[in-house]
Amino acid sequence: MVLHAMLIFILMQGNYCAVCHSDIQARYQTGIHAKEEVQCIDCHGGNATSDDIKEAHSGSFKGKLNKKAVLELCTFCHSNLEKMKPYDLPIDQYALYLSSYHGKAFLKGEENAAICTDCHGTHDILKSSNPASMVNKKNIVDTCAKCHANKELMGKYGLSETVVEDYRMSIHAEELFDKGNEHAPACTECHGSHGVAPPGVSDVAKVCGRCH
Repeated sequence: MVLHAMLIFILMQGNYCAVCHSDIQARYQTGIHAKEEVQCIDCHGGNATSDDIKEAHSGSFKGKLNKKAVLELCTFCHSNLEKMKPYDLPIDQYALYLSSYHGKAFLKGEENAAICTDCHGTHDILKSSNPASMVNKKNIVDTCAKCHANKELMGKYGLSETVVEDYRMSIHAEELFDKGNEHAPACTECHGSHGVAPPGVSDVAKVCGRCH
């Protein structure tokens, strides 16, 4: 009933994407982009006012975006000062990403390298402060684990797949998950987020020194 009412409301607004993509629309409506009125066509192009598939998928329609297109799309808004200023969001995420291990690997053609949507999600992107967000402090370990606990994937790069499990057994994880200590570090406090890079041996003391 709720989904049916939501579809009627969306169709009244002239967004016929929901006719075929109601499952995606349902997820999208929970996310921050829906709240800020970012529309389907802002990312995918096409004509949302037509209920004819051929017409809806005409013109600027991009369909499902590949990883390179996703990076360009997210950067278009998130590196724009005028767009981000009202939300007090930084505009250097893309520059930081290019400096990261993930970004450098992707630029070299490594399709397994994480991009925006691998960490933030796609249609149902939530603020990091939201407990359900993929990048919320208590969920970021699971998000990183999608790749970094994958033995086959990590084996390709000579990386350990036990790092996530090692963390879960640590005093930091005990403080964060068992005792609810929000000051305890998860992955990104030590490795960074958009500019992900493991600290060098000589820098470990500096990283640990932020807290200790």
